Amino acid sequence: MIEGSCVFYDFVPRSREHENDGLKRCAEAMLPLIYFVQVRPRPAEHVIFAPVYVIGWDDEKRRFLVDLSEQRPDELVTPPRALKQLHLPQIRTPESPGEIRELTKSYTITSVQRRLQQARFRDAVLRAWRERCAVCELRLRPLLDAASNGVALCATHCRAFDTGVLTIDDDFVVHVHVKSAGEGEQAMLLAYDGKKLAAPTVPTGQ
Repeated sequence: MIEGSCVFYDFVPRSREHENDGLKRCAEAMLPLIYFVQVRPRPAEHVIFAPVYVIGWDDEKRRFLVDLSEQRPDELVTPPRALKQLHLPQIRTPESPGEIRELTKSYTITSVQRRLQQARFRDAVLRAWRERCAVCELRLRPLLDAASNGVALCATHCRAFDTGVLTIDDDFVVHVHVKSAGEGEQAMLLAYDGKKLAAPTVPTGQ
C-alpha cells in the first residue's frame, strides 16, 4: 500500500523474526536499501527505488514504513522523528508551514507517484499493442516505450514521434516528415510513411 511518497511493507512471518529485527536495525542506523515495486507479474517488471529508508514500524500491525523519496532522513528540511515504534498509518511530513518545506514534500510525493504511474501506463500500452512497436513491429519489450498518445513505439520511432519527425493521424496512418534521407533513414523512417497501423486490442487510456 502506497501513501504519498511512503509505502507500508509487511513484516515477514514470525518464523523469520530475525529478519524483521534486522530491518529495524537498518532503520535505526539509517542504512540505504533498495525497494522494488512490481508493475507487471509475468514476465516480471519492477520500478526500482534506491536508496530508500525504513523510517518506522508498527509491531502491532506488523508493518514497516518505507520512504521512497530517495532522501536520507537526516537530509530532509525538517529533522525526522526518532526512529522508534510508530502507530501506523502515520506518515512523517515536514512540520514547518514554510513554503520551501511544503514544496519539498509535494515534489517528493509527486515524483514517486509519477514514476509508478508511468510504469503502469507503459505496461498497459505495451499489452494493448501486443508487445511490439506499432510502426516497425519490433518485439523486444525492453526497447519499447509508451508514447504520449498511447501508442507503443520502439526507441527510434518514439524519439521521432516526440520531435515531430513521425506523426500518426486519427486514422492510425503514419506520416514521416523528412526532406532528405539516406539509406539508414529510409530503412528506419521513410519505409513506414503512409503505413496504416492496426488498432490496439484494448483502449490504453492516459
